[in-house]
Amino acid sequence: MCRSIEELQHVLINKLQAIDEVQSTETLISLQNPISRNVKP
Repeated sequence: MCRSIEELQHVLINKLQAIDEVQSTETLISLQNPISRNVKP
């Protein structure tokens, strides 16, 4: 688990992309608190 955006960027660039078999990555960020919004049906 990364604790900062900088740490995440380091892992993605310097560790995952350094693996020859890795062709691409997708990153999702989960917020600790949900965002409440009114959504029209």
